[in-house]
Amino acid sequence: MIMAEDKQPPTERKFRKFGQLAREEYLKALREKGLSLRKAAESIGIHRDTIYAYRLANPDYEVEVQKARLSAVEFVEDALYEQCTRGNVRAIEFFLCNRAQDRWSNQRREPSRPQAEPNDITPLVMEVLDAHPEAQADLLKRLEMTSP
Repeated sequence: MIMAEDKQPPTERKFRKFGQLAREEYLKALREKGLSLRKAAESIGIHRDTIYAYRLANPDYEVEVQKARLSAVEFVEDALYEQCTRGNVRAIEFFLCNRAQDRWSNQRREPSRPQAEPNDITPLVMEVLDAHPEAQADLLKRLEMTSP
């Protein structure tokens, strides 16, 4: 196959060097876009093995990578909490089942385990539910369905 000198075959890919600008772009892709490590590498045109090797050789940069990934998780957590305060019942259930596992579960409980009573709900959640009676009724209905 004859190709122009400046074109690469479609199966080959040219990767950039992982310089300061590329390192900053990579962190930004993790932090602000919430991309996976692989997708973040692809988005800046650096092979993931190059980034992996750099992270191994530079522990300070690895710390920055982990901070960027945590920042994306915190952004989603904030969005989830916002949905809870707006009365989104699914978000409330998810939040409680993950943050108060000792009192909330999305599966049937065994009879030997004590059931959560409405008065066990944190005051903040009760305040949100009081502000959204339809969400409160829906949540209580779901809780009744999961009780043995």
